[in-house]
Amino acid sequence: MNVCYGVLRVVHAAETPPTSRAEAGQDRLGAWDLPGYTGNAASLADPPYPLTEPTTTIGRGLNNHVVLMDPTVSREHAQLKWNDGSWLIENLSIHNVLSVNKVNVPPGSRKEILPGARFVLGQTTLQLLAPLTQEPPPLTESAEPTPLESASTPKMAHTPTFHISPEARAKSEEGQMLAFLATSEKQPGRMLGMGPGVTLQFAWREQVDRGRLWALSTIAVVILGTLLAVGCAYMTFLKNAQLGEDVISHGGLSNVVAAITIPVISALGIILLVNLIDRYEREPWLLRLGAFLWGALIAIPPALIIERAIDNSIFAIHSGSLSHTAFQLLNSFLLGANAGVTEEVVKGAGLIILLIALRDEFDNVTDGIIYGALIGAGFAMVENFVYFAQDSSKSLVFLIIGRIVLGWLGHSTFTACLGAGLGYARQTRIAWQKWAMPLLGLGIGILLHTIFDFVDFQATQAFHDAPNSTLVTTLVLIAIIADYIPPFLAQGALLYLLMRSLNHEATVIREYLADEVLHGVVTPDEYLLLQRSFRRTRLERYYLFHRGWRAWLAAKALYQTQIGLAFRKWHVSMGDKPKLGHQQPEDAYRERIEHLRQQLQDASTRAAARLVTR
Repeated sequence: MNVCYGVLRVVHAAETPPTSRAEAGQDRLGAWDLPGYTGNAASLADPPYPLTEPTTTIGRGLNNHVVLMDPTVSREHAQLKWNDGSWLIENLSIHNVLSVNKVNVPPGSRKEILPGARFVLGQTTLQLLAPLTQEPPPLTESAEPTPLESASTPKMAHTPTFHISPEARAKSEEGQMLAFLATSEKQPGRMLGMGPGVTLQFAWREQVDRGRLWALSTIAVVILGTLLAVGCAYMTFLKNAQLGEDVISHGGLSNVVAAITIPVISALGIILLVNLIDRYEREPWLLRLGAFLWGALIAIPPALIIERAIDNSIFAIHSGSLSHTAFQLLNSFLLGANAGVTEEVVKGAGLIILLIALRDEFDNVTDGIIYGALIGAGFAMVENFVYFAQDSSKSLVFLIIGRIVLGWLGHSTFTACLGAGLGYARQTRIAWQKWAMPLLGLGIGILLHTIFDFVDFQATQAFHDAPNSTLVTTLVLIAIIADYIPPFLAQGALLYLLMRSLNHEATVIREYLADEVLHGVVTPDEYLLLQRSFRRTRLERYYLFHRGWRAWLAAKALYQTQIGLAFRKWHVSMGDKPKLGHQQPEDAYRERIEHLRQQLQDASTRAAARLVTR
């Protein structure tokens, strides 16, 4: 069994002073920075240390419970002890000084500290995170496993129950907020429960609370947008139905089966990949579905209409004084640019609408890549329907290799470039980057799409002009294969940005939930669990298979609400304005966390009782 008495968080890690101005500039995080953070970039990745024993030793030696890779720390530097409801820290070193809240603790001395205290060992600053309690945590058998236990081990666990005294709550402004929430539970209509997410609720309230005229305007825009979306979806369905009838009449049922199954499998693969990427602040399934449907249903008709109109104008251009080769190159470039600009602008409009309408759900680069990939997946799926329906009988293998194996992430990559730019603009505080990064992302997506289609058009035209030439056929194959290199490079760059963004998300959770641990909103073991996405997923599966679907839903909602609280506090620190109305999202998040924790406990207790009665 594991007992989590608290957590040690690295606030500032040891760093070597920069030797030059250029080297000093490497520590600037830019849009990845956190307001108020004073440490170096490397220390942002330091994981918190769980305190699972009443006595914890801290030092450089590997025999310590907490090992600090800091040469200025002694091998056995300090000892942290939970003793009769209070925390004590002792300086075990012979010569080195231990500082607690800027007060030195001489070697061999000990000092009582409160949760939230910061102590310095060498060049490393640690913070003790534990509930403000005056009582020792009793071992009480719980119906639910502690997150510190392996989620794959179905065994009962003992978890500490921390009682926060009224005196400790009153010591902080946060205690006043918790007292307000305690009284607000009795008011009708205040508890969110398992209803719509806090972010979506406040996004709508932000619109309707502005006044009657604004509300009517918002409703009118929503109605018009819905009608437009329905119209585009109807046109997409109608076009594909007509195409299906033509294919059945000319190519047979096998072509229809290939045209439906293969693109759907490819789209499902992207959806599974997005689900793997979305590790920390998970996006609501409704918004992910909406992004996919934007690409699959809404973006197709306007892109098709605009492209055809421009293509007709391009075909009407005469060669004039240009040679045949130059005219072909110009024609292929214009067709490629038309496809690149039109499709990326129409697909990107969905990202921009999402950012404007639900700004709080569009947090950072990760979200931009996720929504962009889903829009591209939907668009590519419908586009592949057409290609496989028309050409699967003649060149099925070529289509599978070109559009599924190599071009699986083509449209998703192009649109994700704009998504990454919009996400970067969402998390940066530099004014010019807020508009420059989205334009840069859109430009890169258009350029990649244009180059890809230009090479494809030109290679196809060259093959048609000399179908029997071995040299031309070889060059065409080389050109088609090389055509996938720029998207592959872009995918590598997006992967790099994604990894940085995921690390930043874990840092947001670590930094902005620290004080919530002190005030009992988040328990120490939950604080650790929220930063370990894979372990959290295993624990959620444990709830599903051993505690039932109600406990599973409650656990998922609880963890996402806690993460949502961290991101809301981060957005406020980045300058987001307060919401309209009598309640702020931070209050609603804390209220919902308490309610969901009770739901999880009740569901787990009922499931355990059913197991006993069997």
